[in-house]
Amino acid sequence: MSVQHSPTLSPKKVVLRDVVRPILFKEEIKEILTSWKVEQQDHLNHTLREQSKNISKLSSDVAEVKQQNLEIKRSNMEIEKAMAFINKQYEDIKKQIETLQTERQLYLYTISELEKKVIDIQQISRNSSIEIRNVPITEGESTSDLNRFVSQLSNVLEMPISGVRDIYRIPGKPGTKKAIVVELNSMQEKDKVLTATKKFNKDKPHDGRLNTSQIGIHGHPQPVYVAEFLPSSTKKLFHLAREFAKLYKYEFCWSINGKVFLRQATGMKHIHVKSEQFLCDLKQ
Repeated sequence: MSVQHSPTLSPKKVVLRDVVRPILFKEEIKEILTSWKVEQQDHLNHTLREQSKNISKLSSDVAEVKQQNLEIKRSNMEIEKAMAFINKQYEDIKKQIETLQTERQLYLYTISELEKKVIDIQQISRNSSIEIRNVPITEGESTSDLNRFVSQLSNVLEMPISGVRDIYRIPGKPGTKKAIVVELNSMQEKDKVLTATKKFNKDKPHDGRLNTSQIGIHGHPQPVYVAEFLPSSTKKLFHLAREFAKLYKYEFCWSINGKVFLRQATGMKHIHVKSEQFLCDLKQ
């Protein structure tokens, strides 16, 4: 069998081949590098565009935050101004309230002093008057009927009651036994009647004390009370003082010449009750 041999290149072709091959390899490398460069450039451009967008957005966000900060500052300034205005108003109102409280205390003191003066005037004008309580009102009652009651009282007490300047019933609610006020000529006359009444009632049993049957009023006997006439304000104070005496164990509570007194026990100093506030202070 015959043997085939590959063609043999000439020396020129061998040289040409050795020259061309590196050139082709170089061109191929160049193309690869160029392609890679283009890709990297595109990637870089894309990255730069994205970064530019991000920076632009960040700048916009920063500008927006700055604007918000400015608005917050302006808002805070407005709030501070409003707070300053409110604080000023509060201080003004506080001063006004303090002034009103001071004026109120002054008015209360003035009213209290005026009330005392009115009571004093009332008491001076009526310090010789007595009050007869629990006497029923008769039908068609007149001043003559009231004078007759006083005359009967004079006989029962066995002392003349003269110099009656005026006699009347105190206004009151319908159906109640309105007290009879007898204005006498002097305080001495008043004191005599009060002393005689106490003497008459002293050591007598309850049903033997001064009552309606003894002054000529028919029907079931009712107790009759004779006391110093007191203005309504003093009468209220006297009532409160008696309640105070019961509650706090004071043995004595009395009124004389329009003044109310307390004494805790025999031998102790008497206390002049000047007002309701005085009783409140006495509790302390």
